[in-house]
Amino acid sequence: MSRSQLLASIQIAFTYVSTVIGAGFASGQELLQFFAAYGLYGLIGLAIASYGFFRLGPYIIELGHRLQATGYHQILYYVCGPKLGAILDACTAVFLFSGLSIMLAAAATIGRDFFNLPYAAGLAVMTVALLITMMGGIRGIASVNMLLMPVMICCSVGISFYSLVHHGVEAVPLLFIEAEPLSWRFILSGLLYLSYNMVLGASILAPLGKAAPEKTVRQRGGQLGGLILTLLAFWLTAVILIHYPQVVTSEVPMLSIAQSQHWASYLLYAAVLLMAIYTTTIVNLYGAADKLAGVGRWPLNRCVLIVTAAGLAFSGLGFTALLRTIYPFFGLLSLYFTFRLMWLSYRDS
Repeated sequence: MSRSQLLASIQIAFTYVSTVIGAGFASGQELLQFFAAYGLYGLIGLAIASYGFFRLGPYIIELGHRLQATGYHQILYYVCGPKLGAILDACTAVFLFSGLSIMLAAAATIGRDFFNLPYAAGLAVMTVALLITMMGGIRGIASVNMLLMPVMICCSVGISFYSLVHHGVEAVPLLFIEAEPLSWRFILSGLLYLSYNMVLGASILAPLGKAAPEKTVRQRGGQLGGLILTLLAFWLTAVILIHYPQVVTSEVPMLSIAQSQHWASYLLYAAVLLMAIYTTTIVNLYGAADKLAGVGRWPLNRCVLIVTAAGLAFSGLGFTALLRTIYPFFGLLSLYFTFRLMWLSYRDS
């Protein structure tokens, strides 16, 4: 593999990672709700989701190239057929828009609470950053993720590693104490987590596959992204388990962990969370705008402005409510897509 192919693969990997490592992942709330709540058995659910990330992410990228897809809807119709595809398409559009509104509000709140920015100024800064990024299209999004994801990953791992040092090695046995009785729910939880992330991720992964002409680059990039997601998810879930049950009541578990260390760690992780919100909002905005462009047959840039304005108007929903109710519900709707996608990936391999 040449240097240019390696860089292109890394860019695809980080863009893939950004579709999953959003605000819910970086905050620790997703990992707590879907995995850590089940103790050690939650790690089995996480292993199920991780296998799907490694298998299905690269396949969606490949489908995006094969179908020359401009957005997630082509993937949904190909995998689910016209009727179910249309239903899931509509639900996904609503979900993307809801997520956009919530993330805009979350960004403004973090700017106000941690960086002393007025709420309106925080909204304005995030909006301008989004619009500038969207002007570059899918390549602009990939370039931004190439810059931000290494920083986010290094900071997340560094702060969580410091938490182990800070609390001492005696904390490690908690991994073996805090497991709940065996329940089938941890399996369903892993499948739900995988399902909604694959549908949402398709909004970026599909056009990313279209923009990547070399099959080797697409495959290696997708596989590397799946590997990074697996390692990071297991690491952060283990850290949350070590701090369980103290973090159960926290809306942002990883921020609570950082706060118990040092004020600098606290502010640094607040910045990481802000970057994660930014990457999540990019996915939601691109997916929703692309859907509107397909329905209204308007230029994508115009749709970006329309969706952003509407998102600002509705930016008042709760972050935790999204993770605890809307995400699992959307995951249930997406289960057929995930199973069908898995079958197709084996059929075509």
